[in-house]
Amino acid sequence: MKKLYCILITLLVFACVQQEEPPANIISKEQMINILVDIHIAEAMVDEAHLSKDSSIAIFKDLAIFKKHGIEKENFDESYNYYLRNINILDDIYTAVVDSLSVRNALLKRKN
Repeated sequence: MKKLYCILITLLVFACVQQEEPPANIISKEQMINILVDIHIAEAMVDEAHLSKDSSIAIFKDLAIFKKHGIEKENFDESYNYYLRNINILDDIYTAVVDSLSVRNALLKRKN
């Protein structure tokens, strides 16, 4: 009986660890990194300008981040939700986003 419990627990662990297949229209990791970098830069601009939430929404629409990257908001949302369910991949993405933002920040400081 004890062996049966061990086998069941092992199967449950492996079932939980398996990554789901990415949907056909998933945004690639590289493109997701670029989009998230742009989003975080836009958010920083809104914070620096001390704008209200309504104004920040207008800025995001005007910046057209999704249009710049040739994707629809729905596609971004679906892809982001996929990466949320696959946290190891999302961790890799955000590591690259932070690295990219840090490099940009260092370059800006060097210019000034």
